[in-house]
Parts: sequence; C-alpha cells; structure tokens
Amino acid sequence: MARYKKSEQLEQAQKELETLRKENETLKKTHEDELKKAKQLHEEELKKVKEQAAADLAKNDEDAKKKLEEMRHERNVLSSTLNHILDDPKNPQQIRTIVDLVAQIQELRRQRKVEQQELDLQHQQHALSQTTPPSKRQIKELELQTQCNRETRIFVEEARQMHRQMGERFEKVKNVQERYAVERSNLSGSSQSQDSIDAGQLRSDRRSSQLSVASNEHSEPSPGEIPLTVDAADEEAKSGDTSQGRPPLFTTFGARSATADTNTSSNTRLTTLSQPQFYRTQAARAESKTQQGEAEDEETKGNK
Repeated sequence: MARYKKSEQLEQAQKELETLRKENETLKKTHEDELKKAKQLHEEELKKVKEQAAADLAKNDEDAKKKLEEMRHERNVLSSTLNHILDDPKNPQQIRTIVDLVAQIQELRRQRKVEQQELDLQHQQHALSQTTPPSKRQIKELELQTQCNRETRIFVEEARQMHRQMGERFEKVKNVQERYAVERSNLSGSSQSQDSIDAGQLRSDRRSSQLSVASNEHSEPSPGEIPLTVDAADEEAKSGDTSQGRPPLFTTFGARSATADTNTSSNTRLTTLSQPQFYRTQAARAESKTQQGEAEDEETKGNK
C-alpha cells in the first residue's frame, strides 16, 4: 500500500514536471518571440534613423553645395564688375580706396563669424562632454556643422586670396599712373624751361652786345686813349700856333700862308662842332637795334 502511494506520488510528480516543462518551453518560446520582435523593431527603427540621417545629410550637403555655388557665382560676378570699374581710367583714385576698405571690412566680418561659430561649437562639445553621451542625431548635427565650418573656412581663404590679388593689382596700377604722371610733368617742365632758357640767353646776348656797342660809343675816353683824340695844345704845337692864337710868321718850310691857316682852323672848328651830333646819331641807332631785338624775341616766343 505504501509502495502504491509512492508510485502515485511519483506519477503525479512526473505529470507536474511535464506540465512545468511544457509551460517553461511555452514561456521560453514566447520570450524568444518577443525578443525577436523587439530586435526586429529595433533594427527597423535603426534602419529608419540611418535612412533619415543619410537623407538629411544628403539634403544638407546639397543645400551647402548650392549655397556655396551661389556664393562663388556672386563672387565671380562682383569680381568681374569691380575689375571692369576699376580698370576704367576715367574713375577717380578714391574709388579704389573705397573698394579696398569695403573688401577688408567684409573679410573681417567673415572671420569674426567663423570664429564665433567655432567658439560656439567648442562650447557645445565641452557641454556635451560633461553630460550624458550625445545621441546619434546630435552627432550628425555636429558633423554637419563641422563640415559646414570647414567649407566656410575654405571659402574665406579663397576670398582672402582674391582680395589680396586685387590689392596687389590696384597697387601696380596706382604705381604705373603715378610714374606716368611724374614723367609727363618732368618732360613738360624740362621742355618749357629749356625754351625759356634759350630765349632768355638769346635776348641777354643781344642786349649785352648792343649795350656794349652803345657804351663804347658813349663812354668817355680813358687816359690811355687820350693821345688818340684831338688835343688843342698838340695841334697848336704841331701847327706852330702860339697861345695867343696868332700863327708864327715862319715855319720849317718857309713863310706860313694866311689862307692855309684859315682853312685849317675852320676844318678843326667844324670837326669839333659835329661830334655831339655824331654821338646822338649813334645812340639813336643803338636804341632802335635794342627795340628791334626785343620785338624779335617776343615773336619767337609767341610762335613756340
């Protein structure tokens, strides 16, 4: 009887064990199905996130490229317009200075904007490093922001090089214009000064020659030239006249003739009286020559 009871208990325990095994298998299968479904859902969600991130990245890349292309096109148009305006010789020099200043201001503004963006990015990275790990969306946004900043720096560097080349070109054009103006002023000044020097030299030579002739004619005889002039005492000694004005009765050749004395005294008197008139005539001629020379100089200067 005891053995029968033990066998019944054993059968009942086996049935319970079998029931528990079936329930365990059912629960295990259910758990596996739930894990499989969760994994599948997770994979689907991850796939959607990746696709969305890739789409966003492609869209942002396309927008950035389009914006960069528009900025490059605008830069090329502005560069060609500026070159056309600045190459025009009719424009004043102040336009080039204004363009240089505006370009420098724009470059400084771009540099400030890029530096501010980099500083904000560093603050964000520092704040994220001190908190929980960032999500995938934030990582993608940071990568996109970094790429945008890198492209912006490249564009700023290209713009800086373009402005530097434009500044060098402006300096070359300015130097050429200044050198041309200096050479032109030197050429005009040297030609005018040479003409005036030649005209003044010619005029001074004529005046000096005419004044020397007039001074020689009007000047008093020097002590060395006194023997060349007519002296009354010498004439009296040579002719034999006395201090009282009476001729001697006899000369070396014999008796002195009264007619010859009269002719000699009259000729001497006529020559002495005509000398002032002769000097006035010579002075008038010298003055007329001087006026004629000045008139010729004025006419020559007017023709030049």
